[in-house]
Amino acid sequence: MSNFTLNGVAIDDPNAFTPSRQRIETAERTADGSLVVDVIAVKMTFELYYQVRTGTQLATLLAYYDAGTFIPFTYTEAGTAQSKTVRVSNITHALIYYCDSTEYWQDVRITLMEQ
Repeated sequence: MSNFTLNGVAIDDPNAFTPSRQRIETAERTADGSLVVDVIAVKMTFELYYQVRTGTQLATLLAYYDAGTFIPFTYTEAGTAQSKTVRVSNITHALIYYCDSTEYWQDVRITLMEQ
């Protein structure tokens, strides 16, 4: 059973999943040198890593990248189901071989950025 969905469709659990938080803020120093920080939002970036994907599996992910639209993403973190609206911002992959007319890709990394 998958712990991840992308655009409402279950996707295979990645070999590695790296969520990261980015604080969007403005900061400035006051006349006495103190730092004043205004936090505007905290947004998430997710990296999903797969050791190997078939061409068909990769094509599905590339279609989301090519669309450039925001889509729902669900995942589990610290035992709690989470949902974010994301877009696929980057995909890297390397062709390893063809076998029986099927291409296989290794080191597939998908980066999702929260809206």
